[in-house]
Amino acid sequence: MIYDAFVSCSYSDRWRGIELVRLMEGKGYHVCYHEKDFIGGQSIAVNIVEAVTFSKRVVCLLTSNFLKSTYCMFEFQTSLHRNIELKRKRLIVLLDESVEVDEDVLPKDVYNFLTTHTYIELSSNKWTHQLFYSLPLNPIQTKVSQEIRNSVIATDDVSLITF
Repeated sequence: MIYDAFVSCSYSDRWRGIELVRLMEGKGYHVCYHEKDFIGGQSIAVNIVEAVTFSKRVVCLLTSNFLKSTYCMFEFQTSLHRNIELKRKRLIVLLDESVEVDEDVLPKDVYNFLTTHTYIELSSNKWTHQLFYSLPLNPIQTKVSQEIRNSVIATDDVSLITF
């Protein structure tokens, strides 16, 4: 793995995403965030798949804006697929107050995930504690992870999900 976590959030919520990245990086985690880590010239879909594949966790900032974003929903679905593929719980959902867990409102896969997995409510004053409890115990060292990323990108042995 190259990253401890990939932060997925809508562009409309980018200020919250940036604050979340700063909070996590302040605790020593190596975080993938689209504005700083997606490779220019590469398709967005490939950038998303690589971010999910090479991250120990995916943290989705689930807001009403997230639900309206095609890219965010693709990040969620890719993360969910990766959970199933690896048989591991790698997807962490931070649920905003703007989202109601309602079967009639949410996309089916989001509703099913929220009703079968524990999520973190941002309205709770313990959400940061819950987040850090859910992240890997030993953060990846940034220098080592960049060397791994460069060697992975330089090889053709990486298999990605094709569309």
